[in-house]
Amino acid sequence: MKKSVFLSVLFLVSLLMGICLAQDKMVIFFKDGRSQSFDLNSIEKIEYQPVSGPYQKTTEKSIPVTIYWHMADNADVYLNGMPLRRYEPSFKTRRDEAPQPAFSARAVLKNGDVFTVGGRRGGSYGFMLIAVDSSDKVVFKTDQQTWKVYKPGDRPDWYLPNVAFSSPTLPVSVQPNPWPPQVELNRRYNNVATSIWGAPSEHFSYLMAVVRLEDRNQPTRAAEYGINISGTYRCREGLMNFMQTGTSVNGTYNWSGGGITTGQMVGNDYIGNFRDRGAAGDFVYRFSPDGKSFQMDWRITGETRFRDGGRCEKVE
Repeated sequence: MKKSVFLSVLFLVSLLMGICLAQDKMVIFFKDGRSQSFDLNSIEKIEYQPVSGPYQKTTEKSIPVTIYWHMADNADVYLNGMPLRRYEPSFKTRRDEAPQPAFSARAVLKNGDVFTVGGRRGGSYGFMLIAVDSSDKVVFKTDQQTWKVYKPGDRPDWYLPNVAFSSPTLPVSVQPNPWPPQVELNRRYNNVATSIWGAPSEHFSYLMAVVRLEDRNQPTRAAEYGINISGTYRCREGLMNFMQTGTSVNGTYNWSGGGITTGQMVGNDYIGNFRDRGAAGDFVYRFSPDGKSFQMDWRITGETRFRDGGRCEKVE
């Protein structure tokens, strides 16, 4: 408001309230005989501060992360109701993405954020997610404690956090034999994540988790392995030889024209792929705690169930 306009208004008001205007001065006369003078040049502009509403902005700090995820077959992954990539069509009808490497997306995470995931299984199953900060520290991951299965029914808005919170929930199950891209992803980050799902028999599953960031000041703890399986083992079909370096294992066997194995140790399990003259596929060799024997389970590419290969004993 310009000074001249302001003075004009005050003059009109003075006729009603007993206010006297002088040059650059305002004098107010009170009924009890008191008066008070104000320098008009000293009046400052009034600033109105917004009043905070009932919902306060969170004080949690967000951190930039890269989120990696993989699902056998497909998964639509949402963070706070927003998709991490374009899903066309949805996970229910999209082509099988299990053979592809893990997807990734940049985002910011803070405690209290919500992941919602809709997935479809095929011959295998299981969903894995790992979020790392700018120094490649794991700050959030799939595990059996934080994640839950929820049952939204056939709602098209299943991915919204309020739908997940209002739906019945169940514990997740763990896939003990993750699909190879998940094994590779997990190996990059010291095998700290778990491949999770609903009931193994379910074709579709919905998963959710509330983010609780891990302490970034603590180094990511490497997985501990109590055995080294290097050596020769006698199996039902013949002999196998393994050479382990760190968590990586390479092997050979002398049946089916001779074959090779490649993979890694996950706990006391050797998980990987095999190839010989007659077939190729994947396997899980479950070792005893002392590393002197293992149960051989394997399947040919395209099969959904593992075959029982019997027990193998270490000979040297």
